[in-house]
Amino acid sequence: MVVLSLTVPAAESDLVIGELSEHALEGIRESDLPGSLVRLDVFVADPSVAEDLAARFPSFPLTIADADSRDWVAHSRSLWRPIEVGDRFFLVPEWDNESVAPEGRILLRMPVGQGFGSGFHETTQLALSALEIAPVEGIAVLDVGTGSGILLAAARMMGATTLVGCDLDAVAIEAARGYLAETGVPAHLFLGSIGAVRPQRFPVVLANLNATLILNLLGPLFSALEPGGTLILSGILIEEAPAIRAELERAPGVTRIYHSAKGDWVNFRVSTGA
Repeated sequence: MVVLSLTVPAAESDLVIGELSEHALEGIRESDLPGSLVRLDVFVADPSVAEDLAARFPSFPLTIADADSRDWVAHSRSLWRPIEVGDRFFLVPEWDNESVAPEGRILLRMPVGQGFGSGFHETTQLALSALEIAPVEGIAVLDVGTGSGILLAAARMMGATTLVGCDLDAVAIEAARGYLAETGVPAHLFLGSIGAVRPQRFPVVLANLNATLILNLLGPLFSALEPGGTLILSGILIEEAPAIRAELERAPGVTRIYHSAKGDWVNFRVSTGA
C-alpha cells in the first residue's frame, strides 16, 4: 500500500476529497496545517492508481510513499465521530450502528464515500441547519447538485414527501442512489443540471454548490421555485456573500433574505412571494 499526500487550501479540501473518492481508496486522513491549509493522506492499494491521482492534481504539493502496516481503513474510520448539526440533526458515520440520537434530534447517517457532501463540511452543515427551518413537511424538495444525497435524506426525515435530485456527475448520482436506497429514502435522481427536471416546480429548492455556479444558475433556480417557495443556497465563502446577496436583492419576487455563517462559509435562505 502507498500513501499519496497532498497539501490543499482548507476551502478546497471537501471538493478534492469528493474527487478522490471517485476512485478505489483504502482511506483518507485529513490533517489541519497552519495557513488555512489541509494535508490529505490518501491510502491506495495499487501504486499505479496513486500515480494517476497525482497527475490529476498538478497544482498541489504532493508526495507518494510506502504506507506502514497500520490498518488504515480502521484508522480512517476511527477519525469519524457523531456530530450534532443545527437544532435537530445528529449525524453518524454510515457504519455506526451503536450511536443513539439525543432526545429531540434526528439520526442521519453520513455517506462516507463517493459524492460531495458527507456532512462534516461547514457548507453541508449550513444547508442542513437551513433545511430544518424550511417548511418541508408534506411537500416536494429539489436538490440541485445533490452530491451524496444527504440533503434529500434530511428533507425526508423532516417530512418531505417527494424528493428530486440532479447532478452533473454520474458517479455522484450512482453514489446518491446507493446511499438513499440503503437508508430507505425514495428519490428521483437525474443526471444533468437543473434543466433535467424542467418544467416541474418545487416549494423548496436546495443548491449546495459554489458561488460561481450559484450566480450562473440563479435564474433557473428561481424558475424552479413555486410561488411562495424557499430557496436554500450554500457553498458560499464569506468574501463571496456580498455579490450573492446583491443578486438576490435584485431578483423579482424575493420577500426575505436570511443568512447564517459557519467558519469561512455563508448560507442564504430566501423566501419568495405568492
